Amino acid sequence: MVKGIIFDLDGTILNTLRDLHEAVNHSLKKYGYKLKELEDTKNNIGNGIRNLIIRSADNKLDDIDLLYTEFNQYYKIHYNDYTKEYDGITDLLIYLKNKGLKIVCCTNKINYAANGLIDAHFPNLFDLVVSDGMGINKKPDTAMIDYILIKLDLNKDEIIYIGDSDVDIKTINNSNIEGIIVSYGFRDKSILSNLYNNIIDSPKELKEYLIERLK
Repeated sequence: MVKGIIFDLDGTILNTLRDLHEAVNHSLKKYGYKLKELEDTKNNIGNGIRNLIIRSADNKLDDIDLLYTEFNQYYKIHYNDYTKEYDGITDLLIYLKNKGLKIVCCTNKINYAANGLIDAHFPNLFDLVVSDGMGINKKPDTAMIDYILIKLDLNKDEIIYIGDSDVDIKTINNSNIEGIIVSYGFRDKSILSNLYNNIIDSPKELKEYLIERLK
């Protein structure tokens, strides 16, 4: 019996792309790096902010600490300028909440932004937010999932994990849990379909799938 639903954040419940992109280019510009296109940032997202910056700086590591600091100083102020929830996600969360399920956000996003965005867009809907900065190894390591299971007293066969990327697929596989991957986020379906079978194309379809799955 499913008792908990775990959601990734970026590209799964919130479209955070433009705010991340603005922060990346702000940091790159300050230190004389070539600016990135929006599609570049989309493809570089995954494994947390530090890795986003490393990829955005074309893996030139000399200024990474400076870029990381600059990014965070900017992003702390601007992480919710353009971010929007995907259509239908709030309705889905309310449905799951009314079913009595535990709802968790599990993200490699830095904790100040993860908690701030959840509070701003989905107040009182999440039971737990697990994010970068809590001293827990990031996805696709199993540590975040293990922490959630212990914290909410759940077993692996009582949760479903929902994400949008190769990192999420690896997290599902590494943790040996049931998963759903959505194709409306930051990775193209053509890429995802080569890596995973259970792919859903819209929040509406996701809700329909979960209604059937939770019967």
